[in-house]
Amino acid sequence: MNKFQNVLLGSAILLSIAASPGVTAASGLDLNPAVWKLAVNQDFTKGDAPGLYETFCGAQGGANGTEINNFSKQNVYWDNGALTLRFERRTNTSCTSITRDYAGAGFIVNTPAATSIAAEFEILGTDVHGVSPYATLWPAGTVKPSCGWGAEDDFFEQDARTPGHEVQTYHHWTPACIHQHHQAFQSIPDIAATYHTYSVVRDGGTTFFFDGRVQTFSNGQSISTDDFQDYPMAVHIGVGGKNSAMPDDSHLPAYVRIRHIKVWYKNE
Repeated sequence: MNKFQNVLLGSAILLSIAASPGVTAASGLDLNPAVWKLAVNQDFTKGDAPGLYETFCGAQGGANGTEINNFSKQNVYWDNGALTLRFERRTNTSCTSITRDYAGAGFIVNTPAATSIAAEFEILGTDVHGVSPYATLWPAGTVKPSCGWGAEDDFFEQDARTPGHEVQTYHHWTPACIHQHHQAFQSIPDIAATYHTYSVVRDGGTTFFFDGRVQTFSNGQSISTDDFQDYPMAVHIGVGGKNSAMPDDSHLPAYVRIRHIKVWYKNE
């Protein structure tokens, strides 16, 4: 067994109810409680938990359209059994005094950063062209990488050009400061109609999951001990626009809804 032997791949059904008729619950991670401590288990179908998350203000995430949108605190709110992120055509002057034509949304989960961490979101994506939501493990504020921005585990990111395409990516830099990434691609036709779970386990390496199933990297790529960067990571989620495709204004606003958040830390 490898270092992820404690990840049980049985289909543990999340104990949450559908936020709307016809939307089914998805299967998620089932981590060994002797090894992993469940620190966050927030079911948004039962109510909001504003102390759990801190909303972004200003531009964040170059790949998600910082040149056309700012993140807006008012675009993160609880509604009808889900934490909701809205992306809209609205002139938005952020706390940084930078004006953009669109308003996106994002937040940080208020939990301590850790090097051994697992996270899972039960998300209903969007089908609007030009809108790209994501969930990621991002280096904590205390991290000072020698180049780039350090490691990055994007365990959910929709392709703005083809919303039904989803990618999970591990980013890192070589000692020569050359950016590299390892990706797992999949097609999810019902990404905006059905809640699915998107997960990551970071523990001396990174493993991605979709509905509790391990995802493999394309083109035989893998993460070796040599290129894995073991930084303290925090949990972020957001929704921006463009990412190689301008938003379809006629179908805005776009919404991303989160029904469940789980975060685990390794028992040390």
